[in-house]
Amino acid sequence: MTRSRFGSWAEAGLGPGFFGGFAMVEQPPALVEPELLVGLGTVVSRWSYVDMFMAEFLSFLLQANPGFMYVVTANVSASTVSDWIRTLLQARHIPNEPPEEIMSLLVDIDRIRGERNALVHGLWRPHVTGSALVQTVRWNRSEIVKDEVVTRADLDDLITNIGEVMGKLLGLGERYGFPVPSYVSEFLATPEGLLLTKAFMRINEPKLRRRIALPAPRRRAAFPVRNGVARV
Repeated sequence: MTRSRFGSWAEAGLGPGFFGGFAMVEQPPALVEPELLVGLGTVVSRWSYVDMFMAEFLSFLLQANPGFMYVVTANVSASTVSDWIRTLLQARHIPNEPPEEIMSLLVDIDRIRGERNALVHGLWRPHVTGSALVQTVRWNRSEIVKDEVVTRADLDDLITNIGEVMGKLLGLGERYGFPVPSYVSEFLATPEGLLLTKAFMRINEPKLRRRIALPAPRRRAAFPVRNGVARV
């Protein structure tokens, strides 16, 4: 780390432990109770499956090459993937799946993602036994930066909610044939798969990247178009 030319914060005219309008943490925070960290870790690991199923759902709606779609979805935000799915659902008809139910599921996923992100990216420090004080950032409330008391019960509730949306996504996948077989992810983890991913990201023309990710012609007729909207 580059050291300031000032000998102390006071000499810099900033005051002790203060920089750029934000309080600085001068000492590493004390350890949070292990049980809470286990709960937080479970939230992180479970949510990774939600992100995976959302990427697979997007690939299904586009009838795109799942391997290339992993490269695309890994380089955009999860909320962008949700928005893409919403847009595609206006043009695609999924037999026997009421669109309002899927839209409601996407609302739940966005809400739970916001809770997950606030805790995962929050600043955790010990509080009373069985809880932690977490400084969270939520843009959908009047007090954007706020301290919240989080207990293991709170984390368990979040884990349960994640499990519910994950189960609904899994149900969609089982009915319509996604996620893709494990050999796709296994291939992407090989040296050849990594080279393919790097080569794809070196393509500067967005239209060309999208064309590569589109499905082979033999798969395009498998999905009906709603209200005459052209295929994406």
